[in-house]
Amino acid sequence: MAKATIETINPRQAQKMIAMNHGNFRRIDKRRVHLYAQEMASGNWDCNGESIKMNGNELIDGQHRLQAIIESGIPIRSVVVRGLESDGRTIDRGQPRSLAQWLGHEGIKNKNAIAAMARLCVGFEKGIWRLTRIQSDSVTDSEIYRFIESNEPRLQEVIKVVNKSRRMITPPIAGAILFYGSEQIEDIAANPTVRWFFDRLTDGKMLDEDDAVFHLRNRLINHSPQRPLRPFVKRSYMVIAWNKTVRGESCTSHQMQLRLTGPSKQQLPTTIERLSEVTA
Repeated sequence: MAKATIETINPRQAQKMIAMNHGNFRRIDKRRVHLYAQEMASGNWDCNGESIKMNGNELIDGQHRLQAIIESGIPIRSVVVRGLESDGRTIDRGQPRSLAQWLGHEGIKNKNAIAAMARLCVGFEKGIWRLTRIQSDSVTDSEIYRFIESNEPRLQEVIKVVNKSRRMITPPIAGAILFYGSEQIEDIAANPTVRWFFDRLTDGKMLDEDDAVFHLRNRLINHSPQRPLRPFVKRSYMVIAWNKTVRGESCTSHQMQLRLTGPSKQQLPTTIERLSEVTA
């Protein structure tokens, strides 16, 4: 008969349980283990009712949590169910809960865009802006949630501004750049540089060939449908155009190019130029 208890599992006990993992048909996902370990080390791991499941002397669920205990060196409290008759085939068949769903539950508007933008912002603050992808093992949900808690009004203000250009570039990418590019601006929507940049990005009107936004639009529009631009490439183009606009610099098509391979590989931009009330 199955029996459930709440136990504190330390790294030594986790190692013993992992030794019973011989029947598991899923490979260990090292990224997921690292993510869990980060949450444990930061004190953000809760005993939420999810259980470690044992079938006799065989572990059938919980390998990632147990590996994370070993990696982090942090004991955690967890429900442990022993004596199950299941072989594990029906475990984890449900739909996983996303951070955006939790934000919606908390009453936060624009939950999907806010969650994605906050992930990029946290990645920028952690110095991993140049990664081709801000992966889940680089930024934890807890870090994203804390960032949103601290910055939600401003994040919402930014999303309203960049939404007008969503047909050109996704709001999370544009929003993350505007969030840092307008840090010193009190009223983002009323700022003339911000308004000009996103109005011209949206409609393409009254642009000269030396305007960075002109070349940004061309890069975003004139690409092969069979080879869509990757998000980090869009992010890079956007930063180049934003920085040149804020500095008042002209731009050529050549300056908007990214050389991602070969000996002349160009480093992706790592800084975002800040507007100020004085210079804007």
